[in-house]
Amino acid sequence: LQTTNCDRPHKTSSSGSTISAAGSEAGATARPTRAVRWRLAREAARQLALLTGTDGQAVWEWGFVERVASGRLLMQRGHEEGELYRSIADEIADS
Repeated sequence: LQTTNCDRPHKTSSSGSTISAAGSEAGATARPTRAVRWRLAREAARQLALLTGTDGQAVWEWGFVERVASGRLLMQRGHEEGELYRSIADEIADS
């Protein structure tokens, strides 16, 4: 992953388009598929584990708790992103 000037992680697709941390290409309005979101989340956890020298499963579990807590806080404060965090946490819990 690289960081942009706003410190949000992104990747570049095979076509050269920028892909956000959520997995969608810049300018695209469709939400990435569950498989894409899952793959990106697992890859991010793997990279964090490698960078920090910690257990990958522990990073994955921390990410789940962080999504739930952040989603609840965002929803309480009226931010639309809170629902996205919650739905991703639900998908992880269902897996």
